[in-house]
Amino acid sequence: MVLTGEEFPIVSAEARAVIEEAKAAGVYVFGGRNR
Repeated sequence: MVLTGEEFPIVSAEARAVIEEAKAAGVYVFGGRNR
């Protein structure tokens, strides 16, 4: 996915909102990195 500088903060905020909603519903969210 390629985002412009204008789009990045919008997408970031929306992604965080989705994660917060999932966590509130009881979903375990792991955001670690695979190497």
